[in-house]
Amino acid sequence: MSVAEDVLEYLKEYHNSETKAIKSRGLCELFNLQNRQVRHLVSGLRQKGSPICSSNSGYWYSEDREDIDSTINRLSDQVRNMSLTIRGLRKAKGGYHK
Repeated sequence: MSVAEDVLEYLKEYHNSETKAIKSRGLCELFNLQNRQVRHLVSGLRQKGSPICSSNSGYWYSEDREDIDSTINRLSDQVRNMSLTIRGLRKAKGGYHK
């Protein structure tokens, strides 16, 4: 079994609601991973359709539509914010005359 599959099974069994969410650092310690590896692993699992939700509380596995919608909305807000940041940097780059 891969580390990603191990993490998925662990979340399913022990962290299956927001009240039981686990912080990234907890997954790092349990699976001997770096923060970036955890984010990449979770992203890959989500891209394959695993309903891994997240909030300020941490990560958890959920098949509850409200949990999934909340995570989708939070991620969408992050994308919008990144787009605004990129737009601002492009504006700064275009207006920078040196």
